[in-house]
Amino acid sequence: MEKILKFSKNIIEELNKLVSAGNPVLSSDKGDLFVSDTAPVSVIRLKIPVTDYLAFIESLDTEKPKRIHLIPINNESFQIIVNAPVVIENDSTLINGDKVCIL
Repeated sequence: MEKILKFSKNIIEELNKLVSAGNPVLSSDKGDLFVSDTAPVSVIRLKIPVTDYLAFIESLDTEKPKRIHLIPINNESFQIIVNAPVVIENDSTLINGDKVCIL
């Protein structure tokens, strides 16, 4: 049985505001990454379909993020919640301290 994660209304509202401010920390042809300063989650606003994005992640040989950290969500402002702390450091993206490729 697949577990269902739920995020509080306050967290979703904060993440919507983060995206509407329009300052992604990372952008690519696949989407934009927005990192919260106040919550241990980030969001990705996709420029491609969610299924294509998840197929891209699965196709990675190295620096693949753990699938449990990438939560698809039905939201107008963003399509993926990264359910872990994200840090951009020296042109690298880290999730929980692990170097990953998410865009």
